[in-house]
Amino acid sequence: MKIAIIGTGGVALATAALLHQQGSQASLVSLTGTGGHALATGTVTAMGAIEATVPVTLAPSAESALRESDHIILATSADRYHAALEAMLPHLEDRHRILISGELSQFSVVLEAEAQARGVAPAIVALASTLVTGRRKDGPAVQVGLVRKSVLAYSKTAPDAPGGLTAWNALVGGTLAACDSPARILLSNMNPIVHAPNALCNFTRIDKSEDWSNYGGISAGVASLLIAFDAERLEIGQALGLDLISFEQNFARSHGFEAGMALDEMATALHERRGGLPKGPTDTSTRYITEDVPFGLAVLERLGAQLGIATPMTASLITVFSGIYGRDFRQENPFLDRLNVA
Repeated sequence: MKIAIIGTGGVALATAALLHQQGSQASLVSLTGTGGHALATGTVTAMGAIEATVPVTLAPSAESALRESDHIILATSADRYHAALEAMLPHLEDRHRILISGELSQFSVVLEAEAQARGVAPAIVALASTLVTGRRKDGPAVQVGLVRKSVLAYSKTAPDAPGGLTAWNALVGGTLAACDSPARILLSNMNPIVHAPNALCNFTRIDKSEDWSNYGGISAGVASLLIAFDAERLEIGQALGLDLISFEQNFARSHGFEAGMALDEMATALHERRGGLPKGPTDTSTRYITEDVPFGLAVLERLGAQLGIATPMTASLITVFSGIYGRDFRQENPFLDRLNVA
């Protein structure tokens, strides 16, 4: 089966490798027009958690990809959601089945509303994290860091209906675990929780393009900041009636550590286990900031304000990053006013 993937970055290529393992081929769509040039060879070399030579097709346009595929996976950073929306909307049909891999800012709600305004109702599944992690290399190649064993998923579509979780599980290896609400998806994406504090405390390394380890950068002090920051997310979840697990619990569960082990100790052990991989970002355009601040932190701050919950840690991180970059990250998320946790 051919599945259209919107995006050509590391996660998109790693997702193509996962689909190849499961017997499907990917047709990739470049939203910028620049990310797909290296894919003209028709293959991608996957390394790490998946080792394979993966056949891929670079679609000439979103229109072409959607015309030829019923199944679509959105695997791009949230700061490109608006471009993805514009590219996809004119060509969406009822037959389309959409998987949003690693949703931020409740994009599925926006996509559903915009599609309905055009008289179409594609089946949409939103995931709390990506199916895989990946970093694009030259070649073209992708370093696949992790294939997740379980990913929270929410859809209004019945599990056994076309475009429901049962069908998607057959395509991606059975990793999707149904959850009870879109609010749980919104508050279960851990990327902003770990990326923003870690990037702030290691920002000089990023700014100077120094070589550093992502997990190795989580010292005891960084871990303390991260835990204090995560407490605001947990309080918001509690106000919404959601029994969320903490980032520490999620980290232990995801990487096979014993419950109760200190976060910095787990990060150090993982750093050693993986030989210092993955490396931390070395460019200030990193999605750890340009995506996770406006589409992650700003969402938590807005939800806190709506619920009457103070979020001083979250607010301070947004303000500090806005000061560093000389831009107002609170104004860079066009979907903030459309949050709907009902």
